Amino acid sequence: MEEYKTEDVETSQNNEEKENSETPDESTEESESEDSKDSQLYARVKKAEQRAKKEEAEKLAFQKEVEKVQKQATGEKPDASDLAKTVIALKDYSAGEIDYIFTQAKALGISPVEATQNEDIQIFLEAKREKQKRSENTPEPSTKQSPSSKPVEQWTPQDVQEASKRGDYQSIAKFMDWAKRN
Repeated sequence: MEEYKTEDVETSQNNEEKENSETPDESTEESESEDSKDSQLYARVKKAEQRAKKEEAEKLAFQKEVEKVQKQATGEKPDASDLAKTVIALKDYSAGEIDYIFTQAKALGISPVEATQNEDIQIFLEAKREKQKRSENTPEPSTKQSPSSKPVEQWTPQDVQEASKRGDYQSIAKFMDWAKRN
């Protein structure tokens, strides 16, 4: 029995020596191919991770859209606290400004309360209010200047030029008719 064990041990030692006696070129080639396989595997894993992240983000965005559509389809009313916040946020705005805020909120995909806090929307509304104040503070002219009150028979070339500048083509046509007759 001891002979069997001895032979087995010798055989396994011989096999190990054969494996270890490979030429150094073969072991280098194997390690290089293993390195390239590892780098390829790493690249595939990274691509798969990026694809998974992208799909997860798309899934979340899709779920939000589905929830929006479901709320609109079922006619689900907003929460009372949300409604109260919206009313409080919009109390200082005119009807036209509220329409603008709701339009922009819908376009940006945000709530009207968030839209009132948006810097671009605030700037637009301030500019619109200032323009309205300026137009209210500027008085209307009390009298308007009438076009030349001279009859066309008394017109000079300067009067024709002035009428032309004003765009008073009807008066110019009258003058032309008078000039053809005389």
